This record gives sequence, structure tokens and C-alpha cells, in this order.
Amino acid sequence: MLVMLSIPRQKYRYIRSHLFKNHKEQGCFLFVNTCFDSAVINLYVKELYLIKSNKWEYQSDSHLELKDEEKVKIILKARRLNYDLIECHSHRISEARFSLSDIKGMEEFVPYIWWKLPGKIYGAIVWTKDDVYGQIWLPKRPNPIPIREIKIIA
Repeated sequence: MLVMLSIPRQKYRYIRSHLFKNHKEQGCFLFVNTCFDSAVINLYVKELYLIKSNKWEYQSDSHLELKDEEKVKIILKARRLNYDLIECHSHRISEARFSLSDIKGMEEFVPYIWWKLPGKIYGAIVWTKDDVYGQIWLPKRPNPIPIREIKIIA
């Protein structure tokens, strides 16, 4: 199955500006509308939620941990809007890949999302200055599917 993510140009600029505004890792959430088209999953970014520095439990140049009340706020918004949810965060290395702490965090967070947002897709994307890598989890399927293409649209 092929996964494609479409981001409106202005939203893309906001994401990049936010994720690379200083030397610390930054994060945001994308609220997406999903369309299934035979063997393609098309994700369209509808809204952004940029995480402010005071909303992190822990934030450094190599690790992020979101405050519980922010998690609740984001999940409630996704539920209210009936959108799927994609988490984005920045890394300061050149190759976009998930760190060991990212993988451990996703092992805990994906089942939590399935519990709080039943039937919804959850995704995670790591951004570097020069590269992007992401994947999604379909509801109740343990193996993620890589995002193959990110398109910037008008």
C-alpha cells in the first residue's frame, strides 16, 4: 500500500519554521483528512497544532516529552474534528530516521491513540534540515506503513 501526504504550501512553511526555530527539538501535530484510493492512502493536512516550548514536560536538543494535558488537548481536538493525527518532530542530524527513544515512545503511544481515537490512523514524521521520514499505523495493525511521498500543494 502506498501512502502519500499532501501539505498546503503555507502550512508547510509554518511547520518548517516551527521545527527549526532554535537548537532544540521541536514538535507539532497535523490533523489530516484521509482518502483511500484502491492501493493508495492519501493524507491531506487540514490543520496544524504547533507545540509551544512551555507545553513540553522535557525538551532538549535530542529528546522531547509532551505534557499529559497537551496530549489530552490534541486528542480531543482530533476527535472533535474527526481527523486522523500525525505527530512531527525535528532532529538535528542529517539523516531522517527515528531514534531509539522515538521507537520506544511510539510503542507506548500508538496503542494509547488507538484507545482514545478508535478507528483513526496515527502517523509520525521526523524532519531534518535536508530530509524527512515518516510512517503511519492503520487502526489495530501493528506494523507501520512508510509514507512514500510528501507533496507540497497550492
